[in-house]
Amino acid sequence: MKSLRKTKFWEQVEIQSMVLLGIIFLFVFAYIPMYGLQMAFREFHILRGLKDASWVGLKYFKEFLSDVNLPNVLRNTFVINFLGLIIGFPMPIILALCLNELRSKTFKRVAQTISYLPYFLSWVIFGGLFLDLLSTGGMLNVVLLKIGILQNPVNFFGQANYFYIIITIISIIKTVGYGSILYIAAIAGIDQDL
Repeated sequence: MKSLRKTKFWEQVEIQSMVLLGIIFLFVFAYIPMYGLQMAFREFHILRGLKDASWVGLKYFKEFLSDVNLPNVLRNTFVINFLGLIIGFPMPIILALCLNELRSKTFKRVAQTISYLPYFLSWVIFGGLFLDLLSTGGMLNVVLLKIGILQNPVNFFGQANYFYIIITIISIIKTVGYGSILYIAAIAGIDQDL
């Protein structure tokens, strides 16, 4: 029986090697990182490492659940995700439909490239751009002051009532172009007679 398995294995070595690569990938990226999960249950210090960290059990979970800011954290999480779902989800579809209706191939390519370029910038760089754009001396304040909408510059990032809409808009601008690629490909496959 054992020799039959070995013979079968060597007859299928190409197929077995493909499965082995998947198992190695799964092990490296799914099981090895689980070792770090114990960091949530230990008094971790980066210089001492994980082995020398003392076990504290559910201490950090209790701290989190008893924190006075927990309701604000949960509300912000749910509102940002809800706005992203309601406003952010249809935006790539709308952009794909708009790009599909463009007749000029050159303009269509340029518009599509410009729309998905922000996806390739890191969040730090992209956030820094919007921090400069929306600061009191930023371009938005300068334009709004020049056309008379504002009398004094507004610190948009310093106002709590602008927070949700700013986060939603920044997220949409960053991801809409890349998200629309799938929908453009799907629309291209639809018969134009329909």
